[in-house]
Amino acid sequence: MIELEGITHRYREGQPPALDGVSLVIGAGERVALLGPSGAGKSTLLRCITGLVRPTQGVVRFRGRPVTGASPGELRAIRKEIGVIFQEYHLIEPYTALGNVLVGRFGHLPLWRVLLGLFPRADRELARRALAQVGLADQAQVPVRRLSGGQRQRVAVARALVQGGGVILGDEPVSNLDPATARMVLELLCEGNRREGTTLVLSLHAPELALEFCDRIVVLRAGRVVLDRPAREVTPGDLAAAYGLRAPASGAPGAPPG
Repeated sequence: MIELEGITHRYREGQPPALDGVSLVIGAGERVALLGPSGAGKSTLLRCITGLVRPTQGVVRFRGRPVTGASPGELRAIRKEIGVIFQEYHLIEPYTALGNVLVGRFGHLPLWRVLLGLFPRADRELARRALAQVGLADQAQVPVRRLSGGQRQRVAVARALVQGGGVILGDEPVSNLDPATARMVLELLCEGNRREGTTLVLSLHAPELALEFCDRIVVLRAGRVVLDRPAREVTPGDLAAAYGLRAPASGAPGAPPG
């Protein structure tokens, strides 16, 4: 589904690379958690997959098609198949919650329908169902500028759900949510994974959530992959070592902070 081969990226010449020789293969239907401290390269990796960041070196492929060096038309076709939940929401402030969710359908419609706001009834029903799934059915007609940060994040999740491309990338998708809502959103994403085979690649702050909801753990540190293992095989000691921390004493609860 997704291949990264020798990806290195520097935002500025002379600075340490944000990514340093990263190679990953992510199969269809996997639930992959990206962990690591702030500045480890998680967001940059996700942006390389969508072509929002062009790596300095290496190649990214999506379903066998090169993302690196793709033309604008090719990138549009690829992005139509990838739902993205951004940490900064990336919502359109004057639009309602429903209008922002419908943005996820833009790539599936002719331009004239998008410009006129003429969405098929099926798309509107799909968007309303997605808002109901994230607990915002009663906020459909509310402009997103009037919503709280947690509500905005749930609108962004609903937008990704309606995109329908079989892949969802999440850049800290639950960081702005309270614990109960964060679990609800992750359960919703995993339900789509089980029911429809959706591939999930989620940058998460909390290792405990990654271990519970994902089947593969990838830890980045200083732009490099320092751990890549099935979740069921990862121990607190493995995570501590990957984060560069002292391993917890035998029997000590918890895992290193994200």
